Amino acid sequence: MTYMLIHSYSELNKGDAGIILATVQNIRKQDKDSKIYLYSTYGYNDLQFKEQHLFLKQHVDGVVPALFPELFLKIGQKQYHGSKAKAISLIWHLIRSTLILLSPTLFSFLLQKEEKESMQLMQTSDFVISKGGSFLCNEGSNREFFALIRLFHPFFLAKKFQRKTLILGQSLGPVKGYFSQVFFRLGIKSVDEIYIRETKTLDLLKSDNIILKDTKLVPDMAFALDDSEGQVDEVVSQGTHYKVGMTIVDFPFKNVEDKHSYMQAMADVMVHLMDTHKAKVYIYPQVITILPDGTTDMRLTYQIHDLLPDDKKKSVIILTKNYSPMDLKKMYGLMDIFIATRLHSAIFATGNLVPTLNISYHGTKSEGTFQLLHLDEWIYRITDVKSDELLNRVENLIQQQDEIKEILKVRAPELKEKIETTFAHIIKHEK
Repeated sequence: MTYMLIHSYSELNKGDAGIILATVQNIRKQDKDSKIYLYSTYGYNDLQFKEQHLFLKQHVDGVVPALFPELFLKIGQKQYHGSKAKAISLIWHLIRSTLILLSPTLFSFLLQKEEKESMQLMQTSDFVISKGGSFLCNEGSNREFFALIRLFHPFFLAKKFQRKTLILGQSLGPVKGYFSQVFFRLGIKSVDEIYIRETKTLDLLKSDNIILKDTKLVPDMAFALDDSEGQVDEVVSQGTHYKVGMTIVDFPFKNVEDKHSYMQAMADVMVHLMDTHKAKVYIYPQVITILPDGTTDMRLTYQIHDLLPDDKKKSVIILTKNYSPMDLKKMYGLMDIFIATRLHSAIFATGNLVPTLNISYHGTKSEGTFQLLHLDEWIYRITDVKSDELLNRVENLIQQQDEIKEILKVRAPELKEKIETTFAHIIKHEK
């Protein structure tokens, strides 16, 4: 059978890439003759389409561009991403996408050759699957409202072609604003089956006046990522010292004081770990792309590193290579504990039985995921981070790491098995 995974984002976000790879791996297990294609969030003329799926291309049968892509203008060889350029691009794509939905055949002349391939694959795929993650939401901005329109477009098109559509392993919401809520309800009707990755997402939607029925639960796909082909960087494998893994998110705080508090707390906890446990801290590049709001995790990592006393800096190893999700998951498994500000670094780590504190920053995804692990208490909201409290939480994590590991020995395999069982049900039922 043929599978199209829509909403395929940048592989430079290793959590997103890990979700895709785990989905591909589990489809292949159940359907040895499967053909799997990625439907990008980028358009064919976007440099990101050509540059940010290179690794993933090695694991699927092809990658095709979005018909309602991320917004920009291309004039000559230059791309423009300013507000005026995006506004013009939005108007054009709204008109074109609406016409395509009304009559794909009549208005196919509006599409480039490569975009026609996207539509052809959409029309002939047995499954159109919205891969896991947390992107069907709007926290209250106009930008997110128009992103919601873009992201629901492939659902509408798949429905036009009477394809089987699934949301597979997602957190949904929040959905703020009347028009966003109306559009969300309309879009979700185009989906045949909804598999949420944590039940708290239903409470979040309910608070926004959206009630979803007949949903099923499947854990985040990254719990089932096979890392047997992962490679370990030599700098990580060396030594018998206490090893602490960490990811640092460049969160867009509303005020500078909160950001400085967060940065100082992260630096203070590193010093505490070195002084108290003779630890080395390994900071991993979980997300190495520049996000739409301009935040960059690795830039902030170096800014926090600069806050450390000079004699402590040598005990912090900042890893900068473009590792695969399998590489990262395998390396996370060598850590004694993990402090994760990126959810999928927490999933990679706990999937390899490493006690983890997750500093959460969006919606219900962290709380719901750690609830599935039976480790609810190991969530700490990023806007609450203060040095003394973070030190206490990390010290408690270390003191209880043996008990936590015992819980993970039971829960992590159970979540992985639940994912495999879900794929078996979906695919064998259709066959």
